[in-house]
Amino acid sequence: TIAKEEIFGPVLAILGYDTVDQAAAIGNDTEYGLAAYISGNDTAEVRALASKLRAGQVILNGAGSDLMAPFGGYKMSGNGREWGDHAFGEFMITLGWVDADLHRLRNDEFYRQYLLHADALERFSVVSFVWGPGQRTPVHDHQVWGLIGMLRGQETAQPFGFDAGGRLQSQGDAVTLQPGQVEAVSPSIGDIHQVSNAWADHTSVSIHVYGANIGAVHRWVYAEDGSRKPFVSGYSNTSVPNLWDRSKENP
Repeated sequence: TIAKEEIFGPVLAILGYDTVDQAAAIGNDTEYGLAAYISGNDTAEVRALASKLRAGQVILNGAGSDLMAPFGGYKMSGNGREWGDHAFGEFMITLGWVDADLHRLRNDEFYRQYLLHADALERFSVVSFVWGPGQRTPVHDHQVWGLIGMLRGQETAQPFGFDAGGRLQSQGDAVTLQPGQVEAVSPSIGDIHQVSNAWADHTSVSIHVYGANIGAVHRWVYAEDGSRKPFVSGYSNTSVPNLWDRSKENP
């Protein structure tokens, strides 16, 4: 009983086991499944056990929390996920509407980037992109992590990178996001891409979350030869919450 119930107090239950499968069975023999913790010297065995546990998040060898990792429970510990692209995807629902404001918000020549929310300390920002038919960005980077969620229409992203000679080239296949799908970018997993509205005759809308006030971040756009030019994107808003537009400031 002590190993199956949630006891809010300084209590530690220690049970012996003979095999990894037996340890997983003991860990799963509860009505709850919010989080689990595993410590061990054999990394492969620790990860093998983690894959067998029915817990929303499994912490290995004392690792700290990671806001990019999904968090949520199994069984009586709840449903749904917070944090990371899994949580962001919950907000990307399929919509069907006819909205005259979309024609007002979009620009027939350039895509628009609207600030929806900026953290007071500029630790993150939420931005909406409104794409006119066939519009695309230049090849660019972000310098921070970002999550891109498709709200309406379709958005195509082509990753880029540098070859051994320093020349810019496409890397892998282009990714087309459908409504409800989420993609991640960051300097550690891939930060350079070109994005376009996959629809040639309709407006598309996507929601982006970035790990900074993205309209104020000093970033780069890239030419085909790999040369780059600095830019600060700013925002298309003409009123609040456009408090954080730094595009007009000197570098």
